[in-house]
Amino acid sequence: MGHDEIRPATMRAAIIANRLNTARNHLGLTTRALAELMNMTVAMANRMMTGRRIPTSLQIGALCALLDIDPAQRPLLYDLVRTATDTTWLLPHHDPDSARLLGEIEATADTTVHYHPHHVPLAARTPEYHHAVTGHPRPATPPLTPDLDRTLLVPESALTRTPVPAEVLRDQLDALLHGPWSVRVLPATEPPTEAFTQLHIPHFHPVTALDLLTTHLVLEHPDTTTAYEQRARDLLDHCLTEADSLDTVRAHRTPFGT
Repeated sequence: MGHDEIRPATMRAAIIANRLNTARNHLGLTTRALAELMNMTVAMANRMMTGRRIPTSLQIGALCALLDIDPAQRPLLYDLVRTATDTTWLLPHHDPDSARLLGEIEATADTTVHYHPHHVPLAARTPEYHHAVTGHPRPATPPLTPDLDRTLLVPESALTRTPVPAEVLRDQLDALLHGPWSVRVLPATEPPTEAFTQLHIPHFHPVTALDLLTTHLVLEHPDTTTAYEQRARDLLDHCLTEADSLDTVRAHRTPFGT
């Protein structure tokens, strides 16, 4: 992918643009009309609406007022503008804004690959399963996007892990079999690595979200994401086929009965 194909300056710029565009469309304003109200050229307004130009602190204040953005949402927009050139995110699990921001980042992707070395990946966990394997409530996660091509890389050991109560594991296996994702099982011989989600975003570099104990660490610069991109490819190469993976999940589910 050439650099000329990468439209937003950063993911923060993309999210700012998405929020501004959503508000602009809600009011029925064209980009030209917005440019006139902001006393800027149409080209400049268009660059802001596509994330190629980041508003200044004064411009974001004016845009929030003109577009009637909820005052409760404005501090986050101001913060995104202030940190717009950053390419690393720390999103604590306990922060309500974190799930929304992670959801907005994931919503820009067309494909995602989710991996956890010991358990079912967070995106597909039932609340009961998450509590059983971590001892904590399941953190808020982005809503499942119907059109997203989502692949789960599940270690085979997670299908039989004994500390999980039988009924909890049964329900989790059912969720794997019937969820909106492709399940790929990793043989027990595959050495583990840290949990991560790899997001492939049109017109942008791949983005990596590391699932740490109390926070998500989101990386978007190629210097930090390339290794995870390669790791995702390597893991996929070692997975069972999708058909064999589903057969394996069913085989572990069968002993639980109905």
